[in-house]
Amino acid sequence: MSRTVSGWILKSAKQSVNVIHREKRHYSKCLLTQQQVKWRSPSRSKAVFQKWLCYPVHEINFSGERSFRQTSSENDVQFLLSPSQINYILRANELSYKPVEFDGKNPSTVFKFESNQLASNTPCEDRRSAATCLQTNGHFFGVFDGHAGSACAQSVGERLFYYIAVSLMSQKTLEDIEFASEHVKPMLPILQWHKHKDDHLYREGASLYIDHLRVYWQELINLDNETGMSVDDAMVYAFQRLDSDISLEAQVPTDDEFLRNLTLQVAFSGATACVSHVDGVHLHIANAGDCRAILGVQNDSGTWSAVPLTADHNAFNKAELQRLHAEHPPSEKDTIVTDNRLLGILMQ
Repeated sequence: MSRTVSGWILKSAKQSVNVIHREKRHYSKCLLTQQQVKWRSPSRSKAVFQKWLCYPVHEINFSGERSFRQTSSENDVQFLLSPSQINYILRANELSYKPVEFDGKNPSTVFKFESNQLASNTPCEDRRSAATCLQTNGHFFGVFDGHAGSACAQSVGERLFYYIAVSLMSQKTLEDIEFASEHVKPMLPILQWHKHKDDHLYREGASLYIDHLRVYWQELINLDNETGMSVDDAMVYAFQRLDSDISLEAQVPTDDEFLRNLTLQVAFSGATACVSHVDGVHLHIANAGDCRAILGVQNDSGTWSAVPLTADHNAFNKAELQRLHAEHPPSEKDTIVTDNRLLGILMQ
């Protein structure tokens, strides 16, 4: 902000604010209109409705000769947070990780990655995940935007990578995992998670999540696919299967009240998901919702460009609107999208 503009703001504020000192309290009277907000003295106010703001004297630190009026200058204005405090807030959830360069079989695809998250509301409804697939040597990265709470984003962030990972496994590997699970023996590790110390974890639903994941890999074994799915197919099947499992879990009766409430929250809150799988020179992206994957590309001149890799699924995507109208009856043509939202509410 320039000195001219900031000086004008301070001068205007001093000329338009009146503070009245009565019985150890300071009163200001505010005139509210539909177009603007004005501060006036009580004798000049003709507002339809008025609001008095009252503050004890000991809570206000006034400067100047007159104790009942604030006469600030441009030099008196200070930021509430220092640069070091702002920097601490911005970097509080910063994560930097360097995977092992060589695991004895193959060199690591990812040399290093960095992640950060800055919440726009409290509590934060969004989640992020990063993990290495130990059976395929690929790396997963994901962002999950929660709607109406964090329950669904949390659940999808913990489970989706497992569904993709088992879809990529060969039939022999899946049979080994099933044998270990059946005979209560140590099971081959599937993922190595890279989490921030403050990342959340739903331990209460772990047993339910593992049971449904096991049902999924049992079905994959029955497909007799010796080499496993391609990355494209694995991502599609994993997204669809997890979505189906979340819906099913909310309908299955259980005596565990906490688990019943948890599954309902997960199913009804909803979330978007944007996931990437990196393996060698291959990069695969899967997206459901309006999160966006961006690739930084360095040009020949040395400058950088941001290239979007996904298309947002929202009311401004014509192809998405056509898909929705095709899957709904004609009677819902005028109500399927309301106020640029599916069914008029924030859901996914």
